[in-house]
Amino acid sequence: MTHARVIQYPALVLRYALRFASLFSLVCALASPAVAQEAALDPDRRAEAQAHFEAGTAAFDTGDYARAAAEFRRAHALTGHPDLLFNVYSALERGGVLVEAAEALERYLEEGDFEPDRRDALSARLARLEARVAEERAAQAEAELERERAARD
Repeated sequence: MTHARVIQYPALVLRYALRFASLFSLVCALASPAVAQEAALDPDRRAEAQAHFEAGTAAFDTGDYARAAAEFRRAHALTGHPDLLFNVYSALERGGVLVEAAEALERYLEEGDFEPDRRDALSARLARLEARVAEERAAQAEAELERERAARD
């Protein structure tokens, strides 16, 4: 009998701990400004944003990254949800539009609310992307110099 109570007690504590954790997560999520802003959307606007998000996802999946970025931007304009900026960044980076991708990622970092580890990882990603942009610009400048030299000769 005592043994059964020992087994039930940890299960009971675990059940209440899980309920508390779930409730706490829900309260934190609902307190988020982005979620509150999205929840305040009228149903038509929310449906329009959802349609843009789905169109962006479909375009991304087919490799139409320019269209995907445009659709994600439209969804972000309607909702203000910062996670959509990460989608914009991803589409632009995949499409090779690195300057705009860096701008979208930087804006995502500004608008989003992240744990320190996530913020550090995103900042490192932005630094790598900015380094790629600098390398591309240097290569373009070098190619331009070569064209000018060839034109003079």
